[in-house]
Amino acid sequence: MRTKRRSRLILALCAAALFGGVIVAQASLNSGNPKQNLTNPEAGMTEAQRQAYQQAVQQQAQDANNKFLLDFQAKHGNLRSLPIIKVETFAAPPLSLGAASSSSTAIVVGTVSAVSFAANPSGGMPLATVTFAVERTIKGAVSGTLTVRQLGGPVAQGSTGALAEFDTDRLLIPGDHVLLMLTRDSRGMLRTEPGAGISSIDAKGRLVPENSNAFGATIRGHTVDEFAGLAAVGT
Repeated sequence: MRTKRRSRLILALCAAALFGGVIVAQASLNSGNPKQNLTNPEAGMTEAQRQAYQQAVQQQAQDANNKFLLDFQAKHGNLRSLPIIKVETFAAPPLSLGAASSSSTAIVVGTVSAVSFAANPSGGMPLATVTFAVERTIKGAVSGTLTVRQLGGPVAQGSTGALAEFDTDRLLIPGDHVLLMLTRDSRGMLRTEPGAGISSIDAKGRLVPENSNAFGATIRGHTVDEFAGLAAVGT
């Protein structure tokens, strides 16, 4: 089972992960002396020195994340074995099935056949490329095999690493049998609809939407056929 941890990461995820590691390590060293305060490494710095220090820390963290990502993929690591870091987002999700259906370029059912990751040149979360085998198309002129892009992936965290993903867009993993609501970004790439784009299909063929789905109660427990009817009506 995938364990979950929430994390308020406003700065780059990589920097937050490293700062977290520093804090934990320092707290452990000080645990034997409750009167000893944690030191502030930026104390006494000028603004220019502080900015240079923060940039160096972020670069160091990004280098660690990139190395972990490369090693994890080279060793064919198991994504399902990693604890999850939930990264908070502020994008407003669609509030109804009708709104989500209208804004979706495509709605498809199928299985994730592969996922690959690459380091993010901008220094943020890893870039995920999902290969998706379509079994059924509910909306849109798509079929066969699709490429879907997401943000998130393996990052350096503690001794085991972690899987970083947005709280409104869980990462797709090989073997996932899901219904996807997809949009196209400004470059024409297919992406999952934030907050509503992914609904798992359980062993009984019924939908299990993400917790972030504002209209999850409308579709939860329904079959794909029932979902298609609801989406057509625009509930």
